[in-house]
This record gives sequence, structure tokens and C-alpha cells, in this order.
Amino acid sequence: MQGPEADETGTSPNPFLDYRLTWRLTAPSGGREVAVPGYFAADGRAAESGATRGNRWRAHFVPDQSGRWTWRLEFVQGPGIAVSDDPGEPVAGPHGAGGAFKVAPAALSDDPIRRRGRLTPAGGRYRRFLGDGSWFLKAGAASPETLLAYRDFDGTEARKSSAAPLKT
Repeated sequence: MQGPEADETGTSPNPFLDYRLTWRLTAPSGGREVAVPGYFAADGRAAESGATRGNRWRAHFVPDQSGRWTWRLEFVQGPGIAVSDDPGEPVAGPHGAGGAFKVAPAALSDDPIRRRGRLTPAGGRYRRFLGDGSWFLKAGAASPETLLAYRDFDGTEARKSSAAPLKT
């Protein structure tokens, strides 16, 4: 969605600290509300363009049931609002927008992982599959972009190593 123009290197306003975007969705059955945090996405294709400036804001949601979902946006601004319970000042335009969309029932998958359902927090450090209730145990490094300093991750710079280079 379009929102206020910002720069990820900006200090005032800082798009990560001075804005708070929350997408509030109401489930089809029983009115359960889901709050999905949004984020600043520069030009909307920063992974390809390398942009640090833009007016695109996003939120990602994976529904856990089919049917008609309703939604509304809460988009507020203020100093440090992202880490505050302060109600903030509404951002003109996106704040208060709303609508609805329909989610079709999921098709059965041949993929053994997808067949187990969506992953959900289980109240501790592990996650469970909603479909069959089995546990998911993650293995491996949690931050390859930091560990490997991969040049194609946006804004990552390779660290200089004190080790002697390998001879080939």
C-alpha cells in the first residue's frame, strides 16, 4: 500500500521507529481478531532495486481458516511510536481504511510438510503444525545473511577477515 514517503536511513521521521502500521483482521468464525504488524518497504521492490527510499508499506498474513475476512488499518505516527503503547497521531489516508476479502478452502497438497498444516507458536521456544499437532524443530543458523555476509542481501557488507586468504 502507499503511505508516507520515508527513507530507511532517515532519522526524523525514522520509518522503523516513528510509524506503527497494524493490519487488524477479523476471522470469519466468531469474530476473532488478528493483529498483523506492518513495515516500511521502500519502493516496494528494494530487494531488486536496492532502494532505501519510497512510500510502500507492507504486512504479511497467512489465514488459518477459509471464509470472509474483514480488515481495517491502524497507521499512526509519533516519536518512538513503534515501541510505545501511545495511541499516536493517525497518518492521513491509510489510517482507518478497511475492507473484506474471501479465502477459499486450501487444496490438499502432495508436499508432506504442507500437508501437516500451518506452523504456529506453541507457547515456548518451539512451534507446532496446526493440522496434525506435531512439533517442528528448527536446525541451522538463524541469520545466514550475517553469518555469511552474502553480497546479494540488501545492505550487507562483507566483513574483513584477519585470517590469511586460501591459496588455490
